[in-house]
Amino acid sequence: MIGPQTIWILLLGSYDSETRRILYKVKDEINKLSTYYDEYLLIPLLLENVEVYRVVKEDRVGLAILERYAENLWSLMIAIEGKIEVYDDVEGGSLEEVEEVIEKTYGLRWTRLQLLEKFRYLANVVAGSGLIIVIRHVELARCGELIELTFLLREGVPVDVIRVLVNEEINVSSMLLELLRMYRIYWERYGDEEELLRITRSIIQYFIGEIQSSRELL
Repeated sequence: MIGPQTIWILLLGSYDSETRRILYKVKDEINKLSTYYDEYLLIPLLLENVEVYRVVKEDRVGLAILERYAENLWSLMIAIEGKIEVYDDVEGGSLEEVEEVIEKTYGLRWTRLQLLEKFRYLANVVAGSGLIIVIRHVELARCGELIELTFLLREGVPVDVIRVLVNEEINVSSMLLELLRMYRIYWERYGDEEELLRITRSIIQYFIGEIQSSRELL
C-alpha cells in the first residue's frame, strides 16, 4: 500500500516575539488542515526550532529532522530518498543525548547541518514537493525573512513555490516591490490573524488541487 504524499511547508518570518507567535499559529493551523487529507501529509517547518541532518542509511541518502516540542520530548522524522521511513517521538534532555539514542536505535550515519547549509538543504527539499511561505508581520522587526527570501532567490529556488504574505499595516518598501515584480513572486496582504490563516489554508488547498490536476493528466 502506497502511503500519503508528503508536502513540506517551510514557514519564514522574523523572530521577534509577535511574529514568532504568528508563525506558530500558522504552523498549528497547517497541522490541523493535514488531518483532513488521507492521501497527503502536510509537514510545516520553522527554521528556528529544527535541527537538520544529512543521513546515510545502507548507502541510501536522505535527511532527518529533529524538533523539540516539550522539555524532554523530541519529534523525529527520517526521510530516505524522498520517502518518510520514521516519524516518531524520542525522549531525551539535551540534543546530544537524543542524537546518541537515535544513532543506536536506527543505525544511522549522519551529519548535523549548520544554519545556512540547513536553510539551503530544507529549501531544496521543499522546492521539490512543497511550498515556502514568507510572512512579513511586524514593521520594526529585523527583516530576517527578507534576507532569507533573497537567499532563496540567489540559490535558484523556483519562484512558483514561494508565497509572500504581508500585514496590511506594513508599508512595503520600493525595493521589496521591485524584487517581487522582477521575480514574479506571488504576494498578498492580510488584515488580521484570521485572514492570514484563511489565506494560508487557501494557498495549500490550491496547491493540492494543482497536484491532483497534474495526476489526472498523466
